Amino acid sequence: MSTMTSSERLVVLVTPAEKKAFAAKAKLYHMNLSELVRESVKKFAPGDDEVEIEALLVRLNQSTQDAQAALDDALMFVAASNERIVAATLKGGH
Repeated sequence: MSTMTSSERLVVLVTPAEKKAFAAKAKLYHMNLSELVRESVKKFAPGDDEVEIEALLVRLNQSTQDAQAALDDALMFVAASNERIVAATLKGGH
């Protein structure tokens, strides 16, 4: 008899090869597939690598935003310089 009083269905899409591998692992541990997935998810915790990668991604995103802002500033400066050059050329009388 199950110890769960109620349950809900959770659909997880996997490839046929993944399903076969998961089923084999469940059988190895004398579990059904649902038990294997539940226990695996309960025990999952991001390791140091995942935490470090997440921190790097945050820094990368900020650096990208900073670089885009700097490029926008440079493009506006170039556009303003071009306008000054055109104005000076026209003022020169040609």
